[in-house]
Amino acid sequence: MIIGLHGGSGTGKHELASVLSTDFGYEVVSFTEVAQHLLYGLNPIVHATLAVEGGVGVMRLRSLVDQSGWAQVLSEYDEVRSLVSRMSHQSREVIHEDVLVTTALKNYTPTGKYVVVDVQSPNEARAIAQRKGVLVNVVRSGHEESSLPEELFDLTMNNNRTLEGWHDQAVALVKDALDTVARRSLDTTTPAYSSHYGMR
Repeated sequence: MIIGLHGGSGTGKHELASVLSTDFGYEVVSFTEVAQHLLYGLNPIVHATLAVEGGVGVMRLRSLVDQSGWAQVLSEYDEVRSLVSRMSHQSREVIHEDVLVTTALKNYTPTGKYVVVDVQSPNEARAIAQRKGVLVNVVRSGHEESSLPEELFDLTMNNNRTLEGWHDQAVALVKDALDTVARRSLDTTTPAYSSHYGMR
């Protein structure tokens, strides 16, 4: 089973994936992480707040990531987020549209359990569909809306609960995802699915 999560920054995709990993044994996969690994290897110079010197200067990306971790660096530095986005784009343009997908899913097996935290482009959505997976649109009031056509999504999750509430949402998501896959195998003409827990 592969579950793909789509949604804007701050909608809770990573928190949901963490629950699916910790409580249900899903392996967390990130397409963007491939671009991060490429940038880490290239090790460009970036502008950064230097904790030791108490000011802003330049340092190598690898040192910044080793010091603060990718999550914090991506949260605090627009420049690094832009570099990752450009690396993702150029990798698709220069090498192949699916280079990030095939690299991130190189160990995929149909019997495994995976949750992809950052499905953002049509080819990435197709990769989930081709593996008979379930694509979920994670939405949250006041945050960026979907950049993909609504018809691509199997389910929609509304993040209007506390962080602790994600456990209940994750339980419902797993049930809904399994039901969706089972329903597809029996009848592809079934009308829109009604979920267990506030999902479409």
